[in-house]
Amino acid sequence: MIGPQHGPARCSSSLYKSVGFSSQPYARVFGTTRSLTPPKPIWGETFAGTIRLSLVFLALSLVGCGQRLPFVSGSVALDGELVRGSDNLQCIVLFFPANGNGAPAIANVDGSGKFILETGSTKGALEGKYDVAISVSEITPSKDGGNPHIRQLAAEKYADPSTSGWTVEVVPGSNEFDFAIEKGDQNLRRSNKDG
Repeated sequence: MIGPQHGPARCSSSLYKSVGFSSQPYARVFGTTRSLTPPKPIWGETFAGTIRLSLVFLALSLVGCGQRLPFVSGSVALDGELVRGSDNLQCIVLFFPANGNGAPAIANVDGSGKFILETGSTKGALEGKYDVAISVSEITPSKDGGNPHIRQLAAEKYADPSTSGWTVEVVPGSNEFDFAIEKGDQNLRRSNKDG
């Protein structure tokens, strides 16, 4: 009798062998016998595991485990007036590595008119030279609930790191950069196609 008082039923391995089964779970798939037990992934013992482990070490070495990046802050003035970010005014500052290698750093100018760069989710930027791009946009909500209207306030050349004219160097410690830009004469740009 099989039940809780007698414990689980057990089959002897000789029964499996006599019927053509083994004690390991297998399935017959397309004429071949395959194990139903998935292989246990072990980091570093397979080629794919070695690659994964190498990528983890590479990612940790780029930013460092707990390493502090040089702090980078500053401000942006548009035609001599400090730009202050808000729901209707967005100013984005981008630092692109001048050599083309590495991660860019990005910041939004806040309501006080200051920005603090971040690389990924870490405050700061890696040491080195950067080409800078700045975009200042006025955002007007749509009256019909559609996409907002976006108008670029700064001259278009500032939004491209190759034409902005700024190359800066981030050094260890604290860095502060204040940028002065001019308004552009672009026509109203909209994010929706209907106007």
